[in-house]
Amino acid sequence: MNCTDATQRIEERPLGLLDDAEAQALDAHLADCADCRAVAEALDAIHAELAEPQGDPVSLSPNLRSRVVDAMDAEHALAAKSKGLVVAEAPDPQRVAATGAKISLACSYCHDRTQRAELVFCAACLAPHHEECFAEHGRCCMLGCEERSTVRPTAGVEPRPRAHRRRWHGRGLIVFALAVGLPVAAFGVYRLTRLLTTPPALTVTEYENGAPVALGVGEAKVIEVPYSPSNPPEGFDTRPIDFTGGYQRFYEDETVQVEWLNYPNRVVLLLHGLEEGPSTFRLLFPASHTALVFQIEVEGSAPRELAHQERQAELATLAPRELRKHMAQSLDRGDGFLEGHGPGEEHFLWLALQEYEGALDAGNALRDHQAAEGAVLEQADRERIADANMKLEETREAYARQRDELERRYEQTFTQRLPAKRKLAALLALMRGIGHEDDVQFKRLRFALEDSQRGFGKRWEGF
Repeated sequence: MNCTDATQRIEERPLGLLDDAEAQALDAHLADCADCRAVAEALDAIHAELAEPQGDPVSLSPNLRSRVVDAMDAEHALAAKSKGLVVAEAPDPQRVAATGAKISLACSYCHDRTQRAELVFCAACLAPHHEECFAEHGRCCMLGCEERSTVRPTAGVEPRPRAHRRRWHGRGLIVFALAVGLPVAAFGVYRLTRLLTTPPALTVTEYENGAPVALGVGEAKVIEVPYSPSNPPEGFDTRPIDFTGGYQRFYEDETVQVEWLNYPNRVVLLLHGLEEGPSTFRLLFPASHTALVFQIEVEGSAPRELAHQERQAELATLAPRELRKHMAQSLDRGDGFLEGHGPGEEHFLWLALQEYEGALDAGNALRDHQAAEGAVLEQADRERIADANMKLEETREAYARQRDELERRYEQTFTQRLPAKRKLAALLALMRGIGHEDDVQFKRLRFALEDSQRGFGKRWEGF
């Protein structure tokens, strides 16, 4: 508490206007401040003398007025000193008394002018009222003041407003403003944050109107999705193709594996069936807040396996003579492919493998036919079936070894600084060695071959 606050509390303490906390704070200040303590002792002495029963006013101490004036002067001087102000000389008491007798005030309620002694004053704002006017209105009539009690000035002392009430009125307004304003501001910040952080609702569309993409186990299929350059898919990537690492892995579950390759205006998705069953994945476009959903259904066998089954069913309808002819011709063609030389010879192992599979299928169909007829296979037929089976296994192993060797040569070529012509030759050799276009690695290589922006820009012309 400073001297200014202490001066105000010193005036209010004799009137009983201080609460316990304020009284304790004032006592603590008076214990440390000699100037304020002197003012308080003088004022307490005056109030003590006034509180004693008095007779005729004429019997009051002749020096009472001078002591009151001196106490007030000391109080004002102390307040001015704390604020760094210059204290003016005290006015002539006689002139003050004469002037005060001439002053009249208007009632704030009825507006009639009346001598000050006939008025009461609002205890909060000191607005003058006739006592009967204040009683009729029931409270102070000043706008914004709700005070219901009054004070009456003593002779020769100008009434002072009860500052602590005004102070608490101001504090009440501040508390009210905070109590109302903070929740409103918090709600406004919350709504603004929601508007700035909550993304628009995602618009979902389905590829091919929700029709599932059919895929066989082991089958590879390509899907191309065009898009606008201003609305690229999430994960957009146009770095050079990693020829040794395949596509970027996009999605995989137990049913399907999805790889993709970005272009400036389209996405190429490479689907590879793993096991039978349904699968779902989606492609996000953040700029437009849309998602494209793909429904995948993996069922049945790959196209090569289906073609094999169809060939077996067709052979089952042939007569024994036709089956023997088919088996002999397939063995002869397979042997011819194994002896092939020249450009594209990597493909011959695959062709020989297909012929030996056809010869063995014809031999098995012949065995089943003879068993159904109750006949015994001829020795020549048994030898041809055994020959076809042996050549098929040997060729399958040779095909696997050749493919591994071509893969190794291909990777070595692309990890070295070799001319593009050498790299292109290694890529084409591996494609011919794979032998069929349904293979997932063949599809990867074909895109690398035909990609005009990051690949070779060459068309695949067949085996």
